[in-house]
Amino acid sequence: HIKQFLAIDTTKHFAFDPTTGIAFGPWYPVNQEKIVGLIYYYVKHTGDTEFLKDIVDGKTILEHAVANAMYGDDVEQPVDLINYGPSNSHLELRRGFPYNHVMPDLNGRRYETYLLAAQLTELTGQPLPHLRQRAEELKAVLKQRLWNKQARWFEFQNDQGGKELRLTVQMFKLFGSKVLDAEQEAGLLSHLTSEREFLAKFGLESMSKTDIAYDPVDYDNGGGGCFTAFPAAIAERLYKAGHPAVSEDILKRILWWGDRTPYWGDSFAANEIAYRRDTPLQSTIDSAAAAQCIIFGMFGVRADFNGDLHIDPHPPSFSPQLALKGLRLRGHVLDITIDGSNY
Repeated sequence: HIKQFLAIDTTKHFAFDPTTGIAFGPWYPVNQEKIVGLIYYYVKHTGDTEFLKDIVDGKTILEHAVANAMYGDDVEQPVDLINYGPSNSHLELRRGFPYNHVMPDLNGRRYETYLLAAQLTELTGQPLPHLRQRAEELKAVLKQRLWNKQARWFEFQNDQGGKELRLTVQMFKLFGSKVLDAEQEAGLLSHLTSEREFLAKFGLESMSKTDIAYDPVDYDNGGGGCFTAFPAAIAERLYKAGHPAVSEDILKRILWWGDRTPYWGDSFAANEIAYRRDTPLQSTIDSAAAAQCIIFGMFGVRADFNGDLHIDPHPPSFSPQLALKGLRLRGHVLDITIDGSNY
């Protein structure tokens, strides 16, 4: 799958037909974060460093990782924020309120992508120090240009250079990457922990209820609910950032998914027990984010490139007893049981 995504050029398309391999769809600006992450975690969780030497379209997998991490950047110029243009393909909001051009969540997520690519180059003995340097410079530029201290949120910059707020759940994906300083982390958390904004009885809302673009039926990114992968993906990041209570609060609101649904489709409502009905009845592979949240967040499993495994669990109050059986990682097969503070 990684090789096929590289072969179709993830700077032009976001998907391919699984039966023919033919690319389709537009470029999604999250592509670069996703493909570098896939390469990084595949190597880290299997130990298959030789994979980085494989050739796709005349370049090694490692070279593809670096090229994707550097997408939109010019190493000969000072670090700057990327203008992703007028496309509505990131949030696909329906009510005509934009979120495009210089977007803070996409630019902020570049920080970790630089660092993951840097680790891969160091692992293979081909370090590129500019990747780490540019990550730190990007962190400073992001705060200087887009952080709104009064709103405790990041602004986006439109095509006229004006700045606006769009309170999207996407911003919480910056947790755990260290692109946020203490002020920014506390600011974003102040929005996440209130039912006046993102929290609802049956889940997490994709847009703050206080935002002018809030649309209660545009579940995936516009509000009223959330794309299936987002609540667990955000909870995992919050676990890693040291906020297990916030993660637990999100997860306990979506436990009904496991009781009420035979499979997980595109999006779920958060203000009622319902699913998004205006998309095909697909079973989304993105729901694997829930497994990632449980394994790497709640159970606190972490692999190192040298093969070491670390376990630092955070059992939630709604389930102090937990068990994970048959976890295969770095050549190990693990059973982990948790009983309160003991594991």
